[in-house]
Formats: sequence, structure tokens, C-alpha cells
Amino acid sequence: MKKIFALVLVLALLLSSCGWSVEIVDPRDETEKQDITGQLSEEELEKYLEALDQIEKTKFFVENDPEAEFVPLYKERSEELYWDKTPDLLIPAEDYGPEKYPGYYTNQMLELCSEIKNFKTEQEIADYLGQWVSPELFDNDEFKNHILEFEGKAYLLRFSRGYGNISYENAEIICETESEIVAEAVIYSGGTSKEDGGDEIGTLHFVLEKNKDGKWLVTSLEEFRF
Repeated sequence: MKKIFALVLVLALLLSSCGWSVEIVDPRDETEKQDITGQLSEEELEKYLEALDQIEKTKFFVENDPEAEFVPLYKERSEELYWDKTPDLLIPAEDYGPEKYPGYYTNQMLELCSEIKNFKTEQEIADYLGQWVSPELFDNDEFKNHILEFEGKAYLLRFSRGYGNISYENAEIICETESEIVAEAVIYSGGTSKEDGGDEIGTLHFVLEKNKDGKWLVTSLEEFRF
């Protein structure tokens, strides 16, 4: 109940900032929302949501072969996690064994990585994401710690943790002005819809603002879990 109340309060503030006077309802209510004239098409809005979904999954639009994995190795053992450190060797996972590489150490998180085929550098990935999302929302440790550059190639890092359980779907504009758009989407866990086994667990609200070049970018977002 506290989360629902917080959602109602935040929505009221967002909508009032757009100059609207509307009845705020529980996000699970099927009540139709007021028509939006729209400065973005449904297809354009979906691209912004796709970018947020890719960031949530730490996938970042990269194309890679997750079966062709490599093990980063380091000459020095450290109490830190090596996330910001370039490895000294990158060995195919099927060829790795501690006895084969004495004097080298793996990351404490047992990281593995796979080569990224469609980007060569972290900056190229950042520039691509920057078409839809403000850098402040993705150019952080969560982004940097999953991209490794080594000898002229980029790799997607994966650690000993789960990935890809949360999905954002069904973007919809709920409020807009000439310079700001507030949109919402459904948060699913375990799948991208109820039909494929996913559970609807909350609502994502995200705000797009025009930058100095007139380009819409997502500048803030917040999840509300049921």
C-alpha cells in the first residue's frame, strides 16, 4: 500500500507539472487514459523503451556470441574486483585451467566475456545509447563494468550473477508539454508478457526532455513495484 501511495503521489506531481488536472488511479486499473496528441510516434517511443530495457539487462544493443567465452587473467592478485583494470591475458574459456597459467589470477567475481561484433569501443556503445538516453542514466559503473576493451576489440563481461530477468514492455505516453514527455511501461519478471510466463510486477515511469539540439532524451526514470 505504501508503494501504491508513493506512485499516486509521484504521478500527481508529474501530471500537475504538465498542467493537467486528472484523476489519479491505481496503475493496475484498466481505466482509459486521456488521448495524447503526441510529439513522438508509438514506434519512436518504443525505441526509447527498448534502450532502457537494454540498459536494464546490461546488454546495451551489443551483438555477441555468449557461447564463445573468454577468461580475463591478471598478473597481480588484488582485493578489488578488477572491473576498471585491463587484463594481461584473455584466454578462451575451453582452454583455461589454473595449472596452465601459473602466476595469473581471475577476477573475484569469476567474470567471463564474449567478443562484441558490432562495436569496437566502449565509447561507440555509449554514443549509440546516447541517441535515446541521457548519459547520466547509463554512463556509470554499471555500464562501464560490463564493457571490456582489449587489444583493439570490445567484450561484454558477465559475472556470477543472474541477467535478463526484468523486462520493460508496452510504452505509453501519459503526459506531455512542448519540452517534456512523461511515459509509462509495464515491468515484467521472468518473461516479456503474461503469455510467455512473465509476471507483471510494477510500472516504470520515465521522463523525456528536449536537449539543446531539439532531440528527445530520457533524463529520469523510476520503478514502482507492486
